[in-house]
Amino acid sequence: MNNLMKDMRLSKGMTVKEFAESIGISPVTVSRVENDERPLTKEMRASILRVHEMDDAFFFYIQQDKKANSY
Repeated sequence: MNNLMKDMRLSKGMTVKEFAESIGISPVTVSRVENDERPLTKEMRASILRVHEMDDAFFFYIQQDKKANSY
């Protein structure tokens, strides 16, 4: 399951609604991405990184951590 958006949102202590508003998408879209019903697009990822002043290392770290813990 791909929960990178959820990991980012939770790391910021934000609700689905707050996070959606911060990156300019609907709460429904956030929920669908978090529940693997819709992919996390490059555009969404770029917005998350820009708005929340993070770099791509956050997503890389989360992905690596999940791989390591899945064994």
